[in-house]
Amino acid sequence: MRYLSEIHPSAADVIKNIAGEICDEYDLQSLIMVHRYGMLQVQDIAFLVIVGSMHRDIAFAACSSAVDRVKKSLPIWKHQFFNDGSDEWVNSA
Repeated sequence: MRYLSEIHPSAADVIKNIAGEICDEYDLQSLIMVHRYGMLQVQDIAFLVIVGSMHRDIAFAACSSAVDRVKKSLPIWKHQFFNDGSDEWVNSA
């Protein structure tokens, strides 16, 4: 299966706001979040979070929180194409 992920024009602002919230809440030294879109294959990396923190427990908690918030609030639509020729649109947010 492959899919086309389309991103809403406000997505960059949503990611930036979430990143700021996470940095403030967890007192991070650095945070990088990348959400890919366009034509992707199943198992391609679509979302990446890199966290820099003084302690690993804080880094893991911050990373988990960032992923949960993006999954909940980022406006993404996926156009999925199946091997049998069928397709469907899925709103992921």
